[in-house]
Amino acid sequence: MTMYRTIAAFLLSVTAAGAGMPTVTPLGPGSFAVHPEGGLSATEAFCAAGTYARGTLGLATSDRIWRTSPVPRPAGQSMTFSTSPEGAAPVTGLLLFGPDDGSVTVGFARALCAAVRDLD
Repeated sequence: MTMYRTIAAFLLSVTAAGAGMPTVTPLGPGSFAVHPEGGLSATEAFCAAGTYARGTLGLATSDRIWRTSPVPRPAGQSMTFSTSPEGAAPVTGLLLFGPDDGSVTVGFARALCAAVRDLD
């Protein structure tokens, strides 16, 4: 089963890269990185993370993903995420109204893709 998930993750990252989305690679159980393609905003990273979490990891839209890379992240570095709050950044780096604990739901992250498409 792990081999199939690895293959699926690879295919998703190749497909996403070809579609103009950042590349996403697994780092370990429940953690993954979104790699910059030229530049990488927090919105773009969360969009890619939500797409990966739903499509590859099979998380529900109500499940949460946490940012684990520092805020702000040095330019050119990947943004890392986890399905667990351990080691989470204190904030997401997104402009949110209300509390920001470093996480958003998978559904919210995927909804950010509409904003990313509008910017293209």
